[in-house]
Amino acid sequence: MTKTRVKRSVTAASSTLCGALLVETGQKHNASASFVNQQWLWFNIAQMISVLIAGYLIEILSPIGAMHVAAAMAAIAPLAIIGGVWLIEEPRAEIDPAALRERLDALIAVFRSRNLLFVAGFLFLYYFSPHFGTPMYFQMSDRLGFSQGFIGFLSGISSGGWIIGGMLYRWRLNRLSRLALLRLSILAGVLSTLSCLALSNPATAVAIWVFSGITSMIAMIATMSLAAESCPEGAEGFAFAGMMSIVNLSNPLADTMGSVLYEHVFERQLAPLILVSAAATGLVFFLIPLMVFRKGSPTVVALHEFPTVQQ
Repeated sequence: MTKTRVKRSVTAASSTLCGALLVETGQKHNASASFVNQQWLWFNIAQMISVLIAGYLIEILSPIGAMHVAAAMAAIAPLAIIGGVWLIEEPRAEIDPAALRERLDALIAVFRSRNLLFVAGFLFLYYFSPHFGTPMYFQMSDRLGFSQGFIGFLSGISSGGWIIGGMLYRWRLNRLSRLALLRLSILAGVLSTLSCLALSNPATAVAIWVFSGITSMIAMIATMSLAAESCPEGAEGFAFAGMMSIVNLSNPLADTMGSVLYEHVFERQLAPLILVSAAATGLVFFLIPLMVFRKGSPTVVALHEFPTVQQ
């Protein structure tokens, strides 16, 4: 238990530092969306490779042997990251009491920013729709008779969809405005959710999971770049970590709500839950008009703060 807590603490600290670096550099070069795209593109490439390697190891080795080899291979990644840190260029800074006070003021300003609270609430509602991941698992295993191996294989298929979504962004979607990308991500999310109604055999499962991966990548770029561009200068890491915590909080709540609806309201019928989830995602679309961008800057602001903005 202690080792698990230490690992989670280290992972959280690393994620916060990486998020702060992404936000600070993305705001500096006005390229937050491109950085988010690169981050999740390579994450899913690595995940797909790891799924294939794991499947190969379990075929040629015993379960305990495959686990030992996988653990040894997993230890290589942190060592590679340590080496890669030296490639990051950052100017040296001396300890300056005045600069520390400025950082403290920026930290306090995070809690006073109505715009940041608005964006945080938007992200929560964006990701808070009744999920059906757990009911879908039972649907595939109990009713459709999918093997556990095939269900696990779908995770790799989904990663492939994420990769396609990342390439699609680099090829075409990076030309869209932030608002247009948000609208597209919500529309794609609704269609992706509704496509689960067509699940009936392995072929439709593969198609649905690829499409879901593509739309998930688009949603990730749209929302994470929105979060990154909304962080106030001087407290980027803290603000970004706070918004990611809100997103992470919404996911288990949505999973719990979806499971409760499936079990106690819809009498273990998946189709009504899918329709409710799609409707909840679609409702977020009506929050988009409340979001505008300052002219010449990608930073999102609340509409009520700039009542005379011209588009």
